[in-house]
Amino acid sequence: HPDSIGKLIKRAAARAGMKVSAISGHSLRVGHVTQAAANGVSDYDIMKQTGHRSQKMVWKYRRPAEIFRKNPSSGLGL
Repeated sequence: HPDSIGKLIKRAAARAGMKVSAISGHSLRVGHVTQAAANGVSDYDIMKQTGHRSQKMVWKYRRPAEIFRKNPSSGLGL
């Protein structure tokens, strides 16, 4: 059932000690789009997988992953 995904994700997050209120089944879709885009997958191919009908909607799902890869602090060797 579609509602089961959210419950399973929240249960797994709770077991991992994560803040459950900030996580949902929707988080998987956002993570999928964000990581695919960060890996260079085209918006068109992402849309084929996720079922999004517009590139604009894909952009709404994409989170700014560059902050983790192109962070000046990463060059400090910490």
